[in-house]
Amino acid sequence: MLDIEEQLYRYGEALEHRLLDREVRVPIAPRAFSRSRLAAAAAAVLVVGIAAVVLSGVLDDDGSQLATRGPSTSSGRDGVLSTATDVVLLVSDGIDGVTAVDLDHRLAGRRVVEGERAGDQPFRLTLTGGHLLVGWGEIYAAPLSGASSTKIDDATIYLPAAEPEEVWTVTRDGGRVGQGQASVRRVRVDGTVEFSSDGFDTARLTPSLGAPGGVAVQTPDGVAVWDASTDTVGRILGPGPATTVTSDGRRLAWCQATCAATHVSDLDHPGPPTAPHVSPGSQQLALSPDGRYLAVLRPSGGEASLIITDLSTGQESMKAESLDEYGALLWASDSQQLFYTENSYLQSSTLIGRYTVSDGRWETHTIPVGDGLAAIAVEPEEAPSARAPAAATRVAARALVLSASELTTPQCARENKRASSSGHADGQRAVC
Repeated sequence: MLDIEEQLYRYGEALEHRLLDREVRVPIAPRAFSRSRLAAAAAAVLVVGIAAVVLSGVLDDDGSQLATRGPSTSSGRDGVLSTATDVVLLVSDGIDGVTAVDLDHRLAGRRVVEGERAGDQPFRLTLTGGHLLVGWGEIYAAPLSGASSTKIDDATIYLPAAEPEEVWTVTRDGGRVGQGQASVRRVRVDGTVEFSSDGFDTARLTPSLGAPGGVAVQTPDGVAVWDASTDTVGRILGPGPATTVTSDGRRLAWCQATCAATHVSDLDHPGPPTAPHVSPGSQQLALSPDGRYLAVLRPSGGEASLIITDLSTGQESMKAESLDEYGALLWASDSQQLFYTENSYLQSSTLIGRYTVSDGRWETHTIPVGDGLAAIAVEPEEAPSARAPAAATRVAARALVLSASELTTPQCARENKRASSSGHADGQRAVC
């Protein structure tokens, strides 16, 4: 994991290259940091911070207000995929913001999220109760409405919870994961503490993910669930170490070490599904919300294959090959669409894939919007609308948010057309 100075340097350099319309090349070896270079990098990140953009919407003719769009009624021909998705992908950039990609309307925009910052936190975004949970050291809840973020806890890290509108926070005396004794709290998005315990045994238990009534943990004997109401650990569900964990509220699924081996176990105390979340590098496994399908990026030779298992029959089927082994999987809420995003940190484009259950179709499209680690899918009505930023912000939004990117259709490419991209004041771009 890069330290913060290295991330600032690389992010600043990437922005500089983008403004000059040059190819971004990621340095392999660490560089010596001069004060001037660090200051320039920090300034670049700060400039991005003023580019407040709307994540889903259309600009009115007067350029002053945004109206939120409802679910798409498009057949998909207006979008980049063959049929409408009716979702917006919220992608973490690994630094301080979120990029929203509306594949149906060919719009994308970036928004800085207060409380989000560079680091090696296990979870970068969690969606619950109309809020995005972000941060480490200080945990923030950012309303999707665009209102100001609220700090809800001082904690080392947070974990997505199964309880609606709540999140688990873990505070270690040493201030870092793996250091000191830990206290755990379950906190609402308004900062109300619903549960607190100082008896979490960090010598034996490593928290992985919130589950109904508690937290999935790694123990010396395998994977189990710590029950918050009794402060006890339940039966061993299967072998560890669990590196990627997901839960639909009825089952817990995890990768053992790598996702070459996966396990699924029924929960003793079922409940709501764990909140959708972004976990870069640990999002290669996804249970469908209806509990029927398990999708995994199974690694082999530096790449990965997309494998989907029908849990009702146990039948596996491979849907795609040669994918990014550090990519991310996410289901839409109706369990009929599975999305894949490659890790495009400091790259100028992102490969997005979709598998549709109804017809078994797999399709991909490379969009010229990069700097993405992993994503979650939200319904269009959940994505926020807001007032357009001031004129001084508009140039920064257009230059830094999308860098004249276009979500070009294959038809445009075949006909050698340049997409009719119109830069909006909010930082969005409408394309061919």
